[in-house]
Amino acid sequence: MKLQTDSPPVSDTDALREERLPVFQQSWWLNAVCGVQGWQACTLLESDRTAPLVWPVFRKKFGPFQYLTLPLFTQKLSWEWNPAADYRYTGFFEQNPRAVMLRLGLPDTYGNRQLLEQWGFEWQKAFTYQALVPTHPEDAWKRISPTARARIRKAASKLTVRLDNNSDKLYQLVSKSHHRHGIGTGFKAATCARIVQACTERNQGGIYTAEDAKGRVHAAALVVWDRQWMYYLLAGMDENIAQTGGARLLIWHTMQLAFSKNLSYDFHGGMAPSIGSVYASMGGSPSYYLRATRYRPAFLKKLITTAKRLYAPNDRLFH
Repeated sequence: MKLQTDSPPVSDTDALREERLPVFQQSWWLNAVCGVQGWQACTLLESDRTAPLVWPVFRKKFGPFQYLTLPLFTQKLSWEWNPAADYRYTGFFEQNPRAVMLRLGLPDTYGNRQLLEQWGFEWQKAFTYQALVPTHPEDAWKRISPTARARIRKAASKLTVRLDNNSDKLYQLVSKSHHRHGIGTGFKAATCARIVQACTERNQGGIYTAEDAKGRVHAAALVVWDRQWMYYLLAGMDENIAQTGGARLLIWHTMQLAFSKNLSYDFHGGMAPSIGSVYASMGGSPSYYLRATRYRPAFLKKLITTAKRLYAPNDRLFH
């Protein structure tokens, strides 16, 4: 079944060609993530000589309020602002004064920090872990810590990794893992199904599972990719099964898949120390970006952040 959406694709006047954009800014992905609620491609800065700076906008409801934010799973955008560039500001934020909260994720550059401050954003540094394509295939294995290598070997002797694009299995394991860490899932099973369907139809993603000889799924992970990066997007484990390293085995398997496609690997997270240490042990290095928020009116900042702390007290991405 094809996805149905009322949202228009990103036009050439709003962004570079689809295939040159990161996957999280491509229209098919945004259709899958946002569903019937839809999204918009809003131009913030435009230029006659260079690509415009475009923000994919998702309108969300929070109680009686509505606010504009980045779509689900979008950590950061790809563009960088050069203060010397010949850009014209479109007046987007002045034209949308009723927006409660706006969130942008941008590369950590001096120009982007200037831009955010001009637009009235508060920003802080965030980071994800990444592993670049190795010069030699064996270099990727050498980057991994001795403890992690031992766990991968142990898991490989007991578990089998296979492609299984069953979104229900993945969603159940992701939900269990999030709840175990005191984090809200933040999305529904139907959204997970749409994403998996869209990725598999375009051959830009898939679910990999680690199973034992009894057919029990120890862990599952969804990876998606574009022309430059593979992203370890969603993952979960079954805490009712004695774990033997299935999660690290899946990371290593998908890292090999990425490098075989000449893609670098983005762990798509790492702010929580317990998670970051796992990614670092797999050879990942932190890559910093800017997480920026803007509240209008200002008093709503305390209201929203307090509510989100109650909803997901351990989730650093919420506050």
